[in-house]
Order: sequence, then C-alpha cells, then structure tokens
Amino acid sequence: MEEITIKLRRFKDGRPPVSMEFMPDCGENLKNVQAVYFFKFYNNNKLEFNKVGTSAKDVVGRLRDEIGEYSKKYSITRVEIHRIRSCGDYPAEGAESALRAELIRRYPKAFRKNDRFFNVDISPTVFDEIVSAFLA
Repeated sequence: MEEITIKLRRFKDGRPPVSMEFMPDCGENLKNVQAVYFFKFYNNNKLEFNKVGTSAKDVVGRLRDEIGEYSKKYSITRVEIHRIRSCGDYPAEGAESALRAELIRRYPKAFRKNDRFFNVDISPTVFDEIVSAFLA
C-alpha cells in the first residue's frame, strides 16, 4: 500500500497549521496545464465538505489559497488531496462543469456555491468515472 504524504500549511496569524494529506493515487502537482482536482476538507475528523475545481497554474498553490480561506470560515484542520488530473487538450472548466452537473444530479441537496458538496462523502472513484467519461 502506498503511503500518504503529509505537508503542513502554516499561518503567520497564529491559526493552527492545516495538514495537507496527499492520498495514494492522487496524482502529482500539475503546473501550467489545464487540471481538475478533488479535495476533502475536515474539521478534526469531521468531513465538512468535498470540493472540485480547476487550475491552469499550480494546483497545490491553489489549494494553499483555499485552505487560508476555509481554515477561518470552517475551522479546517486537514485536507485530503484525492485527485489531480490533467485535462490534456480540453479546457479544465469543461471537466469541472461535467463534474458539477453530475454531482449535483447525484447529490442535489449537498451542493453549495464554489463547487462544494456538504453532508455527503463522495468517493474518489466517482470523480474518476465522471472525468474519464468527459475526456473520452
């Protein structure tokens, strides 16, 4: 079994650090390509929400920015990075739109703005299924 790689996001304002846990098979940090991602945000051991998104620059840099915002708003202490995938020649926004539409169809009451899904624990295999169908 592959190990989980853990890095910390520290803050100068005294907030506790947030653990960024790179799960097995998450993919490597992609820079300067169209990429789509799937993260899970936790307050201690309680799953707060799942998040899908895109980045055309540095995915982990994007995550660090989101952690800064969500650590204040939701007291996030840990983030699991489940998937980072290149979209190849397709715009990442297309994959994100496909993800959003299908996840809203499956979990209509869980969706909130900014592509966050609350009160549901979405499997990374669902992400794989949707993105693979989009990129096929």
